[in-house]
Amino acid sequence: MRSETLSSIRRLTLRIAVPAITLMALGVSTSTAAAAATCHSVRVEGTKIRVAAVRTSCKAGREVANEYFERTLNGDHFDGKTGDGSIYYDIDGFRCLTGLGGSQMYCHHGNRWVYGSSRPEDHPSTWGRRASSSSAAASSRRVYFVIGCSGSVYQPKEIALTCADGKVRFLADRGWEEWGSDRASTHGTLRFPACSPDVPLVACRDYAEDEATVHLWRPVYCSTVGHWQFSRFGVEDLAGPGPEGFDGPVPYPCERFKPEPVHRLGSSAARAYMRSVLARFSYESRAGGSIKCNRHLSATRVGCKMGWVIGDTGYVGRGQIWLTFPHHEKQAHFSYRLTRVDEYCVFVTHEGHCTKKLRDSGAVSG
Repeated sequence: MRSETLSSIRRLTLRIAVPAITLMALGVSTSTAAAAATCHSVRVEGTKIRVAAVRTSCKAGREVANEYFERTLNGDHFDGKTGDGSIYYDIDGFRCLTGLGGSQMYCHHGNRWVYGSSRPEDHPSTWGRRASSSSAAASSRRVYFVIGCSGSVYQPKEIALTCADGKVRFLADRGWEEWGSDRASTHGTLRFPACSPDVPLVACRDYAEDEATVHLWRPVYCSTVGHWQFSRFGVEDLAGPGPEGFDGPVPYPCERFKPEPVHRLGSSAARAYMRSVLARFSYESRAGGSIKCNRHLSATRVGCKMGWVIGDTGYVGRGQIWLTFPHHEKQAHFSYRLTRVDEYCVFVTHEGHCTKKLRDSGAVSG
């Protein structure tokens, strides 16, 4: 009896203890920083790399970091891209995501992690602790950045850094190497005025185009636009000193992220656009011509009716004017269908085709 009681106690103890040990292990896995070990740094191409490992030996972590930074510093092509466009390298079974232009790495293989950074201010052993509490929510959010004085987009192709005149711009002409939920970075072209100091900025027509690296970080939720925005911007000119005022981090508070302006196309503007299009037919309102654009199909699209006579030739038809905003710059478009009538043919000669259908569409020039 006594032995049976002891056996029951042992079985009960195991039933309690084993799940408890499992939960403890899961508790460690849900907070990678608790198991993060600071490893000895490695040097690659003379650059000091700080390394931290989670459930991985420091020897293996240092080997992963060494190969990763050898590849990035030598300009080796990455192995692929994740669903959000972030690039990665495959190294010794680890998938290594890259951050801040390749200066940071986040490698994982199952529940094993290796962190590394060539930035002196970084401490990779703390990254897991910072991220553990919000990683699930952060990984699913979409973060935007401003492209000028107003409006923000996901992975902008061009950023106007001086929105008042647009003279300093960054062109992400190679796409974005990394665009995640907490940081973004890429290489591209920095374009800025390059005149001598005695030339006023408004009169400067000479521009430098240098290769540069851009970093975006510190995402915040901005109620003014209703989504997440990167609130810090940094640019590094790789070919020279670059433009003044961008030698350090530039804050982008929510106040700078304004809602998109409401665009509308009015009747008078639509009529002016259509008049410029019909100038190819020598349209002249003073010669009995009429253009009425009062059919509002949407906020940015208006339908028009037009008719006019030039000598013995008359024109009558319909058309539309509408607006688009590629890269947040307004562009007007047109379409028309006209019937051209040769009145002399209709009423006198009756020879050949007295009417002809004309149609065209495109962008309004000027």
